[in-house]
Amino acid sequence: MANYNYPTDRIFIPRSIIWSFRDNARVFESQLSGAIQSTSVPGTRWACSLIFDNHLPEDRAQIEGFFSLIRRQNRIVMHRIDRPKALGTINSGGVLLNSVLAQFGSTAVLKNCGANKLLKAGSMLGIGSQLFMTAFDAVSDGSGIMSVTLSIPSRTSYATNTTVTLNKPTAKWIYNSNGADFARSGQVATPLTIDLVEVF
Repeated sequence: MANYNYPTDRIFIPRSIIWSFRDNARVFESQLSGAIQSTSVPGTRWACSLIFDNHLPEDRAQIEGFFSLIRRQNRIVMHRIDRPKALGTINSGGVLLNSVLAQFGSTAVLKNCGANKLLKAGSMLGIGSQLFMTAFDAVSDGSGIMSVTLSIPSRTSYATNTTVTLNKPTAKWIYNSNGADFARSGQVATPLTIDLVEVF
């Protein structure tokens, strides 16, 4: 098993992206009343589909080579390509956890955000080895302290002063299936979809 950074060459920029999550939830429905109870347990993960347009054969060959290497054995290290930076006015660097983020916690308190700065809902941020998304807008106080609601709970605990990455935070990815089909029509490599799921 090896980790490979997602290539930055222009041909690896997809035409569109489908971003999604795979919830590790349990749902129980009463056989008598039909009432439903649900609970989420640790293990929710991100998923995404990279959708490419037609390519010239020599360009598609590079894509085929890279994704054939990954398979389900190796890992892609990749940020969210369509949303590489945090949204809002928050400082882009130097942000740290102001207090411990507990395992299964969904609130992170950040420091060094800048005074009265905004972090918008849907922003991606990296804490330790986990990629998070913010659930709501958050505004820092005059001291640069900000309380952020995370859309997915933390899989583990992170100590005070852990770095918070706001510029291209990454996750590790593998194929969501056992293979990919690289189609071609004449001299054109036809549209291609690569389905990936987060791995940890």
